[in-house]
Amino acid sequence: MDKMLATSVYDEELKSWIVYVDSEGELLPVGRTINEDLGLFEYCKFNTKEEAIDWINSKLNKMKYDKDLIVG
Repeated sequence: MDKMLATSVYDEELKSWIVYVDSEGELLPVGRTINEDLGLFEYCKFNTKEEAIDWINSKLNKMKYDKDLIVG
């Protein structure tokens, strides 16, 4: 399995850095489901860009940081 490309973006509303992964050409935020019945999702948030990149890099078997991915 190829590694997913990932990047980090600052979210003004959340006041945090969020990680996005490229899943088959679609950029999706990383998080976890907190209530499947209600469809509630919580983003994985980081205080700094470096923390977000370190988290991506800690997933070496699954993700690879790509500074050129553009979330828009």
